[in-house]
Amino acid sequence: MKVVKKYFFLVALALCSTRNISAQKTQTEACLDRYKTEIKNDWKNSAIAKKCIEQEKKYNDSHYVFYHAQVGSLRILQDFLKELYTLLNIKPLSDFEFIRPWYANEKTTDVNTFIDNEEKGSHHGWYDHRSDLRNKLLSVNISLFGNHYNYGECTYDYFKSNLSIGAPAVKSAIEKIFTRFNLNKNYVYDVLGIMKGEDEYKASLFQILIPKKIIDQCVYLSHAYGTPYRNNIVVSCFDKKKERHTKISTILEKCKKDPKSIEDLGTLQARILLGQDIVLNPESDIKLIRYVDGEQNSTSDYQEQLSELANTIVTESLEKNEMINADNTKLARLTHYIALHNNTQGVTYGMA
Repeated sequence: MKVVKKYFFLVALALCSTRNISAQKTQTEACLDRYKTEIKNDWKNSAIAKKCIEQEKKYNDSHYVFYHAQVGSLRILQDFLKELYTLLNIKPLSDFEFIRPWYANEKTTDVNTFIDNEEKGSHHGWYDHRSDLRNKLLSVNISLFGNHYNYGECTYDYFKSNLSIGAPAVKSAIEKIFTRFNLNKNYVYDVLGIMKGEDEYKASLFQILIPKKIIDQCVYLSHAYGTPYRNNIVVSCFDKKKERHTKISTILEKCKKDPKSIEDLGTLQARILLGQDIVLNPESDIKLIRYVDGEQNSTSDYQEQLSELANTIVTESLEKNEMINADNTKLARLTHYIALHNNTQGVTYGMA
């Protein structure tokens, strides 16, 4: 089998958006209305803020938005996952990044059931730096400048400072991917070596747009460290017995329509439940857009090198019949089909 060239499989997509811009304020615009005096310098001088708000406006009628930042050294891990997924599923990804591997965690449990199981009848404080919670939850702000008063809780501060809390060791994380799919670990250092230099010192900002129809399944309003938000903001969705809101959608709508009515708007956070069927699934209509140093995605040319390397790694494993955990992917099924034809008809089918 010849080296798999990704463009052989990928269909060029000409995407033309006809989406109308919403007249209603977005979440970040609403928060800016409330706090713009304190953060006006960041707002006026930030190209990334303008781009983020443009995207918020584009999806304002159909999605809710959240923000998360990660240290730049994790970008090679995210991009290798994306290359691997694209090759195995023979499908390009648009407006989606893997904050965690797509196979991580179980399918999404309804977020209220998840909280009930965690609290088990007692309304204790949470600590999502704990590894079991950190693997299941993603800490996010409900606007780009959310928690601007609270150092250590503001996504935008983490982005500007290139910081992450509890970031995994990149080499170890990549080795786990190679182990899962039985890839040749001699290539681990090749993957790590592709992203060197200043790009590692530019943080990643993630804009996460989740469809309104599924938001209450996978996101809840929270305090710092993941504790469900205990203060009553909207009576209709606040469970007094459980001391929490059962729907974040109602609070987000109130935020956009009447931000001044929410006393603690600047401190609100949320937690996203990382299930493989929703938030980690590119088919779920979630938009997960990454910005680097003010630009959408990286502007460096390392992407082409990474694509070629991923092609080589996957092709070699397939040729040697060593790749595992890929049985249900399109590429594995195609490879099996070609092998059957080669055996039954004596014809060689190469991949250009």
